[in-house]
Amino acid sequence: MNPADEFPPDASIARAMNRVLEAERAAERALSDCQSECDQALEHAREQGRVLLERAHARITALRERVAKSLEHGASAAMGLDSPGAASPSAARLLIDGTPGRTALERLAAELTSEPTAPPAHEPR
Repeated sequence: MNPADEFPPDASIARAMNRVLEAERAAERALSDCQSECDQALEHAREQGRVLLERAHARITALRERVAKSLEHGASAAMGLDSPGAASPSAARLLIDGTPGRTALERLAAELTSEPTAPPAHEPR
């Protein structure tokens, strides 16, 4: 006897199998939709990250430029280059960027940041 003959096909079994297959297809569609949404959210987050990074770089660049101008102005003032008839601000830039100017600034910075030495003795009057 054939095993298929022992258990004749039942319409309810076929319907149940069809429901299982349909549920499986629905789950696959839902999974695919979820994956698409995740991909879109990830791409959006990456774009926001790029925008934030670009803004941060622009702010850093602007801040560095302001600090450089401030240092240049301070060096000009300290070296007396901002008085009438003095050398141009580009001279201060050369003094800052050039070795002699940089050495002078380094000495000044070391002097200003070092421990104070004993005050000079007062001469009696």
